[in-house]
Amino acid sequence: MKAFEVSSDYIGIVAHQTMSCDFCGAEVPCHQIHRTDDFHHMCSSCLRHLESLSDPIKSSVTKFLIGNVL
Repeated sequence: MKAFEVSSDYIGIVAHQTMSCDFCGAEVPCHQIHRTDDFHHMCSSCLRHLESLSDPIKSSVTKFLIGNVL
């Protein structure tokens, strides 16, 4: 007994969905978006850039992505 069958039509629809990167705003395929621990969705390029920053700057960028934080 198969637990779940996925039709080829469904796979084609999901493969073409995109999301926007929370940092740069680029539309990228869903499978190329990374979700951070703070639930930000970032493209691979922005995630690499964020990880290369020092902790104080990384903290500031994270706060910026959250929005107007007091």
